Amino acid sequence: MPNFIMNKHAQKNCSHEIHNSDFACSHMPEVVDQAILGNHTNCFGAVAEAAMRWPDYQINGCDTCCNQCHAK
Repeated sequence: MPNFIMNKHAQKNCSHEIHNSDFACSHMPEVVDQAILGNHTNCFGAVAEAAMRWPDYQINGCDTCCNQCHAK
């Protein structure tokens, strides 16, 4: 099951990106800037967990490693 993290720092568009840490993503934040979301079947589960844990954050999947959850 893939392991996911969230970038603690918002992007310029104010969203916090979800990343699949098992994927060699060039947009992965530094370890110190990662909030661990744990293992999920897919990025949708990771996005849902992040939204539950941080309800005031805008959550978005990375367009490289979580493209299915990326708001286009």
